[in-house]
Amino acid sequence: MTASAGERPGRRNNGAPRVVVTADDFGLSSGVNEGIVVASRRGIVRNAALLVNFPDVAASVACLRDAGDLDVGIHLNLTGGPPVSRRDQVPSLLGKDGGFPGLRGFLARAALGRIRWGEVRRECEAQIELGNRLGCHFSSISSHQHVHMLPPLAGLTAMLARSYGIPVVRLSRYHAAGGVGPRRFKRWALFPCALAARGILRRQGVLHNDYLLGLLPASADRALAGLCAAIQGLPGGLCELVCHPGYVDSTLRQRDGYTAGRIVELDVLTAPQLCAALRTTGVELTTYRDLAADRRIVGRGDGSRRERQRA
Repeated sequence: MTASAGERPGRRNNGAPRVVVTADDFGLSSGVNEGIVVASRRGIVRNAALLVNFPDVAASVACLRDAGDLDVGIHLNLTGGPPVSRRDQVPSLLGKDGGFPGLRGFLARAALGRIRWGEVRRECEAQIELGNRLGCHFSSISSHQHVHMLPPLAGLTAMLARSYGIPVVRLSRYHAAGGVGPRRFKRWALFPCALAARGILRRQGVLHNDYLLGLLPASADRALAGLCAAIQGLPGGLCELVCHPGYVDSTLRQRDGYTAGRIVELDVLTAPQLCAALRTTGVELTTYRDLAADRRIVGRGDGSRRERQRA
């Protein structure tokens, strides 16, 4: 089946929702990697979003391969750590230390017109191609801190999906049921960007989810209760539950400010009550790989863009 404009992979005849549970930030540290693997073996995680721009990425991919049947998407990163490209190829994206300047730095540069979008494309292509060389076959594209929802990046992301044969792009449109999701400001800031991005993805014929859920930043008991309530109120279509489980280690502390909350999320994602809530409501866990398996997507998932152009 060919992907057509406006087509989404989560619709079923009975209208019941399907849920893709994605653990972001695989590759951030060995502790995060271990936590995601535990969340897949003991809990409901079925998909991992891989960061490839850190020096230990080869070890992370080996860990991912050993994890078994985890589906994997590329988690493009323009806001933390070093670039995959040579630094002299992407200077407008980097801070004085030679790394990405964080979300605030990226947004400030974009607002001031200091980002060269050709360099953004070069870096995103370099990250996807590095993942391909390491043996990854990506089923989805997302980004660290949702930057691919920004208007200049949404079209680029759609183009990358088609060029590299990646079936799905994450639509960062949060569903507000049960109070579950990122902090309110972030949710509302993303909303207009997500609406615009949805139009771009549909026009480009790129598959996407209908909405997102996230975990409430709270104690494990409150986060679990909020997530179970949200699951019971899900509308039909395809929901992506985005989570960040992990164990805290020294590398994580150096690379990211979100630490202790990852242990809370791991506890929630492996809780028996959550599995029971999914069974009770009839929600089906799935993966983007499975949803796209019977579709003929434009492009190929192996090799680089340049290799396809030479073919």
